[in-house]
Amino acid sequence: MDKLTVQGLGSAYREPLASVKPDTFNIQWQKNSTWQLEFTAIADGSVAYSMLDTLSSVYFAGQQYVISQVVPDFSQGLASVQVTATHIYTQVSRVRQYNTRTGTMTYQPKDVLAYYLDGNSLGYTYDVQGTFDNQQITDLGNGSGSDMLSKIVETWPEAVIYPDNKKIVVYSAAAWQKDLGGRIDYLHNTIEVQLTSDATEMVNQLQVTGASKDTGDSDTTEYYFQPHLVTDNDSVAKWGLWPGDPLEYDRFTSASAMDAYALTQMSPEPALSIDVTLDDNSQPTAGEMRRLHIKDNDYTTTVEVVAFTWYPWAKATQTAITLNNTTQNILDYQAARKAQLNNSIQAEINNLSVKIRSVAGTSIADWTGEEVTEFGSKLNNS
Repeated sequence: MDKLTVQGLGSAYREPLASVKPDTFNIQWQKNSTWQLEFTAIADGSVAYSMLDTLSSVYFAGQQYVISQVVPDFSQGLASVQVTATHIYTQVSRVRQYNTRTGTMTYQPKDVLAYYLDGNSLGYTYDVQGTFDNQQITDLGNGSGSDMLSKIVETWPEAVIYPDNKKIVVYSAAAWQKDLGGRIDYLHNTIEVQLTSDATEMVNQLQVTGASKDTGDSDTTEYYFQPHLVTDNDSVAKWGLWPGDPLEYDRFTSASAMDAYALTQMSPEPALSIDVTLDDNSQPTAGEMRRLHIKDNDYTTTVEVVAFTWYPWAKATQTAITLNNTTQNILDYQAARKAQLNNSIQAEINNLSVKIRSVAGTSIADWTGEEVTEFGSKLNNS
């Protein structure tokens, strides 16, 4: 079992922390967002316990976390402290690039990383795994390391940032996702699967505005292409029109490139949230592709682990994971729901057929399924 060690701010030594309550120690991770650990430690007079303070570091499974919050608690003669520590990569926000590379230029993720991180005094390095298309960015710089990460994800939406301590690693989707042969089967290795379909954030039409030209006339704005509407016609045909807020992005001088980008910013299908509680305490793997099967409604799809909460030292606490909601997952879900609806309708038709035969006797015993369906439709419309 991996140990938890503590290093005070400015200290050169790490001390093992032995007073953590096992059922409180958990790691939370969410793709391109959260990576932190939490625990409660009991006061035991140790050096390690005394070092549990804001900006001290804790180490677990080869990764460094920086304590962002401590909450001392004194109750019934027992002293303890609740600790929240975030992964060291989040402190890249302390790196700043005060200069600006003016104009619209073509970049790769590595170029953005280099502009911000080359020569930084905090020890942050970088790497890129996989291939990315060239993209244009206007006026890069004048921001923090956090702005750098946001710019990468904004410019390359498929990018995944998964660091190794102070090494910021950017993955393409193909380089990130890994199929280890894992499966999630409801009632086999999973005690609960929650599927939430939500249409409140659906968008299938945007008004787009790209870059403006420098005409030298401050009273007149001239664009490289006229602002216009971009529509996902397949979505509109299926769900009706769901307009979103206007999209303005001054890095685009090409209407076709702007339109392609706008389509990636839409939510043309109702969002599908998939939350799973496993039946054990197994350690999840970020980015793992798993086959999800729910026999009850014949739903099968391939999903990616995009978030989890894991209690390494509490074997009785099940692991909770969140799975991605790609368009294919949504379509698989809708197909399963449609099949379930069709089965329910057929069951009602069969039930209606029995009732008709019971009422009418043998005179219509030889009705076909189509005749029963037509008769049922007339009853519903009468």
